Amino acid sequence: MDKKAITILGEDSQSIPLILDSPHSGTYYPDDFHHQADFMKLRQAEDTYVDELFDFENIEKIGATFLRAEFPRSYIDTNRSEKDFSPEDLEADSNGICDIQFSPSVKSKLGIGLIWLRVPPDGEPMYAGKIHPSVLMHRVNTCHRPYHQALQRIMDKTYKQHGSSSSSNSISRSKTASRRLQDVPRGLQDDSKTVPRAVKSPTK
Repeated sequence: MDKKAITILGEDSQSIPLILDSPHSGTYYPDDFHHQADFMKLRQAEDTYVDELFDFENIEKIGATFLRAEFPRSYIDTNRSEKDFSPEDLEADSNGICDIQFSPSVKSKLGIGLIWLRVPPDGEPMYAGKIHPSVLMHRVNTCHRPYHQALQRIMDKTYKQHGSSSSSNSISRSKTASRRLQDVPRGLQDDSKTVPRAVKSPTK
């Protein structure tokens, strides 16, 4: 990826045990994202502007830390395990490039696992063929792992400093987009609200 994959705000000035992360609001489409989908339909997978619900200028003032993915989840989805991909959708790995033991969930079977192979809502193919192992590992190593490594580091640092940590994983969910907001892409999920997910601190 030719641009930084993640943005972190407020880590050095954190004074309260609150971590905010936005995994699906990225709008930078890497040059190596060679999909065949209609771009505007693809953008409907974004949770666009969810990150802007937070007042960036005041993140440091309130003492919280904010993490944002800059890439779209249709490129690689940070809210999926890196194991959540069906091996049969991967080209033959004759050179042993891939170091992941896959365990696909129902999301992968629907084509929206770690790397999306289908374009909601109609399920048309995202790519002309299977994913090459080098493509998958590039996205994992440059986007997925850095995001989770940063989040884990921030959570560990927060817990060490404050004795606890609260994490809000901020995404949008909607059955149908409002006609007044059709120019704001929102993730095609199950219900109609942004849901913060509370994560308990790790125990000693």
